[in-house]
Amino acid sequence: MNINVTVVMAAKNEEKYLRDALESVLSQVGVIFELIFVDDNSTDKTLDIATELAKKYNNLRVFSNPKKG
Repeated sequence: MNINVTVVMAAKNEEKYLRDALESVLSQVGVIFELIFVDDNSTDKTLDIATELAKKYNNLRVFSNPKKG
């Protein structure tokens, strides 16, 4: 698979909107892309939601920033 586009999304404590935001990007057709998601030390379920979706979408890569910024 040749990646044409890389999308990077970062978030902190966005569990309310995250699933819709990620699935909106992941549902795009007509382009081969990867979505890199970075959680910025969330204290809610943001990281859990992204990790769950990464199991469903093989073009979603999830990273976590463990340090408070």
